[in-house]
Amino acid sequence: MPPPLVSGVSPNEGPPGTLITIRGENLGVDVRDVISLQICGVEMVLTADWISNKKIFARSGQGVGKGDIIISTKSGGTGTSNVTFNGTQLTQILPTQKSAVFVDETHTFLTAWDKHRVVTDEIAADNLLGLSDEDSEKKFPLTKLLEYFPRCSGNVTASNFSPYWYLLENNAGTSFADLKAGLEFLKSRRSSSSKEPLSFVKTNVSTFMECQDALVTMHNKLTWDENQKIMSLDKLNMLLQAADKDADSLFHDIIRRKEKADATRNTLGILNRFKFLFYLPPSIRSNIAKGDYDLVINDYTRAKLLFRDTEVAVFKEFYGEVEKEVQKFRESLHEKLLQMPSPLEEKKKIIRHLVDLEYTGNPAWECITTQYKWLVSCLFNCLTEHTNREHDEYRYSKGQRARTKSSISITLNSSKDFREQLLGPGVPHAQSQAVKIKTPQRVLFVEELSDLLTEHFPAFYRLGHAYFEGQLLRKERDDSHRAKIEQKQNLNAFKHMIGLVLKTYCNLVRNAFLPESLADLPEETRRAYEGWTLTKAELPSAWLPQCVRTVRQCAEALRNVIPPESEFNNLPQELVFDLRTDTMRTILKQAIDDVSKLNTKETWVLDTNDSSGSTTQLPGMFENCINESVSHLNDVVIRVKAGEHDIFNDRTTQEQATALCIDLVKAYIQTLEKCAFDEPAQDDSMNSDPLLDGSTKMLDGVPPLRRRLIITLSNCHYSLEKIMPRLVETLDKHGYHETNKVMQFAEESFDELDAKLFDQYVELKVEPIVGQLEQSMYTGQFDWSTAKEPMSVRDYIKECISHIVEAHAEVYSILSTDFLPRIISHIVDMVAEEINRLIFSITKFNKNGALQARIDLLAFKLAVERCLTAKYRKCLDEAIARVPKSNQHKDEQKIDRIINQFQQQFKFHLLAFSQLDILSDE
Repeated sequence: MPPPLVSGVSPNEGPPGTLITIRGENLGVDVRDVISLQICGVEMVLTADWISNKKIFARSGQGVGKGDIIISTKSGGTGTSNVTFNGTQLTQILPTQKSAVFVDETHTFLTAWDKHRVVTDEIAADNLLGLSDEDSEKKFPLTKLLEYFPRCSGNVTASNFSPYWYLLENNAGTSFADLKAGLEFLKSRRSSSSKEPLSFVKTNVSTFMECQDALVTMHNKLTWDENQKIMSLDKLNMLLQAADKDADSLFHDIIRRKEKADATRNTLGILNRFKFLFYLPPSIRSNIAKGDYDLVINDYTRAKLLFRDTEVAVFKEFYGEVEKEVQKFRESLHEKLLQMPSPLEEKKKIIRHLVDLEYTGNPAWECITTQYKWLVSCLFNCLTEHTNREHDEYRYSKGQRARTKSSISITLNSSKDFREQLLGPGVPHAQSQAVKIKTPQRVLFVEELSDLLTEHFPAFYRLGHAYFEGQLLRKERDDSHRAKIEQKQNLNAFKHMIGLVLKTYCNLVRNAFLPESLADLPEETRRAYEGWTLTKAELPSAWLPQCVRTVRQCAEALRNVIPPESEFNNLPQELVFDLRTDTMRTILKQAIDDVSKLNTKETWVLDTNDSSGSTTQLPGMFENCINESVSHLNDVVIRVKAGEHDIFNDRTTQEQATALCIDLVKAYIQTLEKCAFDEPAQDDSMNSDPLLDGSTKMLDGVPPLRRRLIITLSNCHYSLEKIMPRLVETLDKHGYHETNKVMQFAEESFDELDAKLFDQYVELKVEPIVGQLEQSMYTGQFDWSTAKEPMSVRDYIKECISHIVEAHAEVYSILSTDFLPRIISHIVDMVAEEINRLIFSITKFNKNGALQARIDLLAFKLAVERCLTAKYRKCLDEAIARVPKSNQHKDEQKIDRIINQFQQQFKFHLLAFSQLDILSDE
């Protein structure tokens, strides 16, 4: 390490014993590294207090005049100095000499004229305990002493002498046994000092005798015979007065200076002793400005203990100034305490400060009541602000609708539902495109209201809890009977405040989304929560889940503050339960409404599935609508959080959920009926109805009636067999009860719809065949009694079979193969019944007519026999039996030949019936 270099000293002059600060570079790595410290040539290393390698404290020695400060270290050797210290010497100032500084006359000086005077060294002693000097390493740092005892001193002659300072400065490393020995030494020294007056007298007996003799001689001379008139007492008195006068004139200035110096010294002593009080008012103002409130309270407490009951006028005056400053400080703290909002910890500190300052009142309770009133007013101000905004928006949108009504005449149906869902009903299409979707004021209101409660209620609750637990007081709690009664009253009032805050929040939310739940409140109370312009029905239901999330988060935050067993948890939990239940009803009702409008979204585009036949997108849209609603409800409503109740544990809610699910199925059934039976809008220029005259043309993408029936029948079958089981499984998985009732209702409803669609379709298909059968039978004025020899099966049978095959193809192209036997069999039975009626209505056959009738009936039976039911097979056999039979062999051969020709000509038609028979058997 480089040699030490001293670059600064403060102060740069002083008498022996002056405390100086030495600054520089490389002043040693620690206290043991410093081996020499010379000030003006005098070694003072024993007084050194090493702080760092750049600072050392030390005291000056007996060196006089200017000299260098040289430091030597083990690591760097002997150093140099860029500065000097001027050592001065104290000179004795006699009582009659003038001095520019205060002279402490309590020290004893030996002079030539007081050689018999005994000098005591009790005050000037360096070691009062009689202990040996300690090593410099064990000396206590002076900076620490100044920090621990800022207004004290280790000087035994000073008025602010502190024994702690003295012991730490001189005996920091002394053992306890040595300190006890030093105490005994101090006691013995004290007892010996009490004997010094007697020893003083014994030592100066001769002096006392000489004084006595002198006094006697003087008395004898003064009482000399008056006749001789050598000297009289009067003359002596005059001489003494003259001498006194001369002495006064001689020493007048000196005595005045001494008296003035004594008065100044006494004043300085008082100022120094009580400067704490005199400097306290500006100190209080300074510390308040710096925010050091604890120091202000400590100083005030100290001054109060010392000077509150003083009778000294000066102290009273200054203590009065202190009280004025403290009173201003109290008022400032009290005003700051009642300012809202402010952090909880800051409130606690202010309350403790006011308690320590003996504030006349109950600052904690005042803060609690003020915060309660402020919090309730914030909740109602939030209501007023958002109701006013909603009213302004309503007036603005109403004016916009009036201005745009004449310019907007067409609204796209595809975007109407979505627009009304998000912007509310009645908003024009042009406006919805021009502006972004706005969050309803009621939703913003609930979010802001919940944020207010979540942010400020925990601080309010914890402040009250800290007050009643005694955490805001630094002194012992008052346990008097009166204090206990007041404490109990305040506790009841605080509970009432908590209940009112939570009730206000819950009622404000209920009035926004559940106004019917406030029907039991008095009208005046209910009116305080009102003010919304729009009704609940006008609020888009898509925002309800977001509101439920917000309220649930708020309730969860409150639950983290309020103990679980507290009664105050019931209000927010009841609100959450009611909101969840209402949201479930609202979303399911919205789903019912959406399902009831699915017929407007039907595209009639078929999706072929070998196992289920062909279906449109309608069943899938129904399933998606239900799954989205159920999934949404599960995330927001059904899923139970800590401290909440399962809504399905409530019997009423179970019944409502089951009824709504049944209504969903009912709405879907009605939608299917609309798709099947509702006719599309037609142009007035059309002369005929293509759906009624059997046309296969589509109007605006909508197929004819019979095709709609068969498609809807396929959708119905697919919904019952595939969609409903999956939906019931989803409902079960999410905790819905009584799903068996939903499935039972679905089965019954789909069966009814199936029968209705089936009957309508069969009727549409059979009616043309049966209606034209008789007319075709007698085409060309055919007469069974005059018929010619038959050459083939007649056309009416062929047409009838062709129509049945056409129905087969139509059903086979859409429905699953399971439906073919059911539909075709029914059509064939109806045709067979009509043929039976027509045959029995014939009154007379000639031979050829009977032969032709038998050929026709046998050909029809051959084609459809596998589709006939037992009843109508018997009916057809009766018709064949009704026709006269020929006994000639050639007629039988002719019948067989014509039937074989028919089979060859209609082999593809007959193939459809044969496949149907195979499928039906399977």
